[in-house]
Amino acid sequence: MLILLLVIALLGLDTETARSEDTNRNDRRTQAFDAFNRGEALSWDQLEVVATEAGVSREKLAEIRLKDRAERLIRKYRLPLEISGFSDGMDPDEEFRLFRGRRTGYGALLFNAAFWSRNLPRDDNDDFLTYLLFRAQAYYVYRSHYDSEHCAWIVEEESPSMQVLKTALSGSQADWSVDDSAPAGRDLEFRHSIDPSGNAAKTLKGLIEYALRAVAQKAADDWAKERYQQHLGITSPVVTERIRQREHALADDFNRARSAMTRSERLSFQKLLNSPFLYARTKGGPASDPTYDPHVTGSR
Repeated sequence: MLILLLVIALLGLDTETARSEDTNRNDRRTQAFDAFNRGEALSWDQLEVVATEAGVSREKLAEIRLKDRAERLIRKYRLPLEISGFSDGMDPDEEFRLFRGRRTGYGALLFNAAFWSRNLPRDDNDDFLTYLLFRAQAYYVYRSHYDSEHCAWIVEEESPSMQVLKTALSGSQADWSVDDSAPAGRDLEFRHSIDPSGNAAKTLKGLIEYALRAVAQKAADDWAKERYQQHLGITSPVVTERIRQREHALADDFNRARSAMTRSERLSFQKLLNSPFLYARTKGGPASDPTYDPHVTGSR
């Protein structure tokens, strides 16, 4: 008899809990739609209620929220960036691609839907997103001032971010010496992928640009870490780990391009690293082609 009474009591508690949850849900829904109808600014909880009722998926709502958070950070740090939205078709580990923005001097980020569906922030911690925006800002500066004809950066003066790039270029030069080994096997396959026609000049230009993009991305990480520490203090473990992963992958990309060069091409590349900047009275214009982070070898 006692057991039966306990079961009845527990069932009553479950029913009461369900009723309370239903009441809370209905109250949230009523408050959200009342605010929506009055034209008031909605909180994210209220927006989620309204959007769900309108048939908007939770994934799409999460993307909207991420975009809003990114734009808030862009305004906070006054970054020359725009958010274009989300897209499919990128490598799963690629956070974004970076293009020329609608406004002069602005870069436009296109977020990778596949990456963010797995890595959407679970709370209000913006550490990783802040790092990405700092990285994107620096990389856009590097790409928009890059002169592909001369394989150099056109600058009016060396800004702090350009000084970081110069340091990265000097470091990459110090990390290797010219050797006599000839490209073979996978190196020859890579050369062919750079320029299937086999034109020596085009191949060298492509290999140099591949290597310089890797260095520029490394410099963008260095600049992002420096700015992050200036604004937020010690770099978060999530950011530090991501930079470490990219550092190894980008070094592989640099060495892949260098290894595919002939000895004479390596000498030309090393000479170019001694004078990576061309100084002009007017700032270099944006790159003629869309700018983005190419796939980083081994980043998964």
